[in-house]
Amino acid sequence: MNEYPDSLIAPLRDKDWLTASVSEVTGVELKVVQDRLADEYLHNPYAIPKAFYAQNLTPHVYNEGMIRFYEDTDSFIYGIIAWNSTSVKCRMREWILDFLHRNGLTSGKILLCGDGIGCDSFYFAKQGFEITSFEVSKFGVALAEKMFRDYGIQVNISNSLEELPEGTFDAVLCLDVLEHLPDPVEAVCQSSKLLRPGGFFIHSSPFYVVGRRWPTHLDSNRKFAGKIRVFEKNAGMKMVDGRFLQNPIVFQKNGGTPAKKISLWKRFVIWYGSCWLAIFGKFPKLMPFLIHKTFRRDSQLTDLEKN
Repeated sequence: MNEYPDSLIAPLRDKDWLTASVSEVTGVELKVVQDRLADEYLHNPYAIPKAFYAQNLTPHVYNEGMIRFYEDTDSFIYGIIAWNSTSVKCRMREWILDFLHRNGLTSGKILLCGDGIGCDSFYFAKQGFEITSFEVSKFGVALAEKMFRDYGIQVNISNSLEELPEGTFDAVLCLDVLEHLPDPVEAVCQSSKLLRPGGFFIHSSPFYVVGRRWPTHLDSNRKFAGKIRVFEKNAGMKMVDGRFLQNPIVFQKNGGTPAKKISLWKRFVIWYGSCWLAIFGKFPKLMPFLIHKTFRRDSQLTDLEKN
């Protein structure tokens, strides 16, 4: 894979801008923001479960309380900042960019669904793509708009996916979103409609991560862990590339120029990873423990917390 710099985007490296901006959009005192971010870097995920259980909400079940939590809490900001600062997420951005370039996409229209505070939109806009971003969190949108404005990044903010014209996007990115939704298959089908023929749907969805630290991940979605054919069959797409544990995995909409073929060995690696994900979906207590240990060892996150 080619080397692509700045996947740890500039706003995440600028702690002064970051803390001041979070304080501004949330109305929380600067020192409190600094303390919350320090806790998040050290214990990610931290703010989301703390806020969730403080409201006595029911974890892992989609209901009105969870919908309001998505829209109104500022806790996602802290979790998103920490997650997007990890080398795991940075490598995911780099892999996606490399995939697009390998398939002839060095420019074009990309839709980012559920982009939180806009980190992925920022990165791909910097790489020359025309970006549309959609997010439901009012605090996430406010911080994203400030980030784009302060850093001079052009991104179109959409308030509704229904208002977007069908068949216009070269790629739809849906990273760490589907595990939160009550009907992931329908969400993928709707995304497919927005793609041009031959367009790419790229997602990373830890359906298997269902535990106390991830209360907004739905238990009903564990059955999708490792599944590929359910999305191919219902959304008129086929799997064309991906990584071992589907972080991410790429589907291509039927029609248009086919994606570059991957080797039989890589297909086996993806299939083998899917088998493990299916196991993790049946035994969800195992994988979150391993993920949490990985985050605590993450070098980029550790460096940021020291600075």
